[in-house]
Amino acid sequence: MWADPLAAVIAYLTPILDPVRVLSRIPQDSAPRPPLLQVRRVGGTAEPPVREILRLDVFAWHTSDPQAMELALAARDALWQLPGQQLGGLRAYWVAEFMGPRQADDPASLTPRVWATYELTIRADQAIHASA
Repeated sequence: MWADPLAAVIAYLTPILDPVRVLSRIPQDSAPRPPLLQVRRVGGTAEPPVREILRLDVFAWHTSDPQAMELALAARDALWQLPGQQLGGLRAYWVAEFMGPRQADDPASLTPRVWATYELTIRADQAIHASA
């Protein structure tokens, strides 16, 4: 059985970026209130029997362009530290930057926002043991 890799990445980033909120979904009843980091899964591929490549979008909202970029770069640094680390029942093997941090203001609120896309290769050893 696979652990949820998105939840594992959010749990990993949360204490590193504290006090910034790290979420997978922005609440619909309110505009993003900076500072805020959104991590969402936007695809990926399975590499059976135990590896998976996740594609993740990371959005960093803040009150100014420089602060939004600073938050995005802090998340980037934390993600680049993942290879070799355990994320719950998953082991991170590889990180790749698909598209680096770039300014992409929130179109609804015009809040300063930076967007980046990463790929993360993970391995779930318990998937082997579950089928044995």
